[in-house]
Amino acid sequence: YWAPYAVFKVLGIEPAEVPLRIFNVLLHGLTALLFFGFLKRMLGDLPQHANIAAWAAAFYLLMPGPLWFHGNVYMSDMAVQLPWAWSLFTFARLGPAPRPLAVVHFLLASAVLAATEWIGVFVVFTMLIVLVHRWRRTKDQRWLSLGIAQCVVAAIVVVVCLGLYASRIGWSDLVAYLFHRYEERGVLPGEASATILQGFWQLCLNLLRSWGTLVGLGIAAIVMNGQRSWPAALDLLLLTLLPAVLHLLIFVRYGIHEFAVLKLGFLLCATVAIVLFREATWGRWSRLGAACALLLGMAWYTWVNRPGDGTATGEAYATAQ
Repeated sequence: YWAPYAVFKVLGIEPAEVPLRIFNVLLHGLTALLFFGFLKRMLGDLPQHANIAAWAAAFYLLMPGPLWFHGNVYMSDMAVQLPWAWSLFTFARLGPAPRPLAVVHFLLASAVLAATEWIGVFVVFTMLIVLVHRWRRTKDQRWLSLGIAQCVVAAIVVVVCLGLYASRIGWSDLVAYLFHRYEERGVLPGEASATILQGFWQLCLNLLRSWGTLVGLGIAAIVMNGQRSWPAALDLLLLTLLPAVLHLLIFVRYGIHEFAVLKLGFLLCATVAIVLFREATWGRWSRLGAACALLLGMAWYTWVNRPGDGTATGEAYATAQ
């Protein structure tokens, strides 16, 4: 909430629905751009890799889930996607050996991410695994030092953020509240609005609603491609896979919310683009399949959210308003 407040204050804009939508759509575009830069650097500087990165960014821009949430809603689950993409981009810019300016940029992005939402904890944990692996492989002490520095920076930011809340209600009430929320959204027993199985089931339904055309395209491409080879940049898959999976497993009942599947966006978009375009022999069929998936996704979004008094199900927008 600090970011739009600061922008509106500087520009002299009264907080309202339309400027907040515009602000969120701009964040969405910047997120896709940083995601493109991350993939391009992680895959390597080859023409087909730029093609993969561009299609993955297009998927993230135009699938029904991101279109809806980045265009109509502003809350932590949307706002966290940008600093996550930023941290991924700065990680990729570290290169074969960490340079001072790139390190500062990386730690700054990590600090901003740590100030947003729980996914930051899982991203930092995953990046620490990758950095430790690089240190063991190259024997370069700087990778280990960078992993430790990132953890320290993130921990300081988290403590400061929690301290802001504790300064109002006290540490004991804050801890009690956090445990209460985890009983509601996690795997601890408690008076939750959904069971763990309901959380998983709803997560699957939400996945199909937000990313169904992309998932279908990916499955079709894997079935049709006999080689099933994967890119050498396994770090890329780990950095997009592990944080999202950890978040959805540890906060499993959080999956009842439709916006929970935004966390899987980077993984799905990167994986499907890689499967489709890693083989030059696919040519126009890959582009045709990707274009159809985008068009179907936009059509689904438009049909469900067509202008009027209610949604496609007949339910009014009163709650969202």
